[in-house]
Amino acid sequence: MIIKGGSRSNRRFFARHLMNAQDNDRVRVVGLQGFAHEDVGDAFRDMEAVAKYTRCKNFFYHVSMSPGADERLSDGQWEKAVETLERNLGLEGQSRIVFEHEKNGRVHRHVVWSRIDLDTMTARPDSLTYKKHEQSAREIEKQCELQPLASVLVK
Repeated sequence: MIIKGGSRSNRRFFARHLMNAQDNDRVRVVGLQGFAHEDVGDAFRDMEAVAKYTRCKNFFYHVSMSPGADERLSDGQWEKAVETLERNLGLEGQSRIVFEHEKNGRVHRHVVWSRIDLDTMTARPDSLTYKKHEQSAREIEKQCELQPLASVLVK
C-alpha cells in the first residue's frame, strides 16, 4: 500500500481536484462523516469556517491510498485501511470525507480529515507523518493480505 499525504489549506483546489471526473474514469464519494452538510464543497467550507477560530493555517489533512497495481480491496477492507491510518495519525473522531477514484482500471482512495478538534479548538498534530504512513501501510498490507511494497523506513 502506498500512502502519501500532508496538511493542506486550499479547500477550493482540493474540492475540485477530488471531484474531477475528467481525469478519472470514475469518481465516487464513499462517505462524509461528522459534517453538517452532505455536499463536498460545503463540508470543505465547514472545515475552513471552524479553523478561522484558531491559528491553524493548514486545517485539513489529505492522503492518497493506493494498493499495488494488481490488487483490489473490498469496501470493508478499504474501511479498515482508513480506520488504521486514522488511528495511527491521531485523527480518530475527526470529520472526514472519503473519495474513490478509478483510472485505467486502477482504484485508489483519498481521505480528507479536519485537523481541528472541536472540543479544544486546537489542531491535531501533523508532524512525523511519513513514518506513520509507512507503518500504517505495512499494517494494512498484513490485514488485507496484500503484497508488501518496498519501504525505506519500516521493514
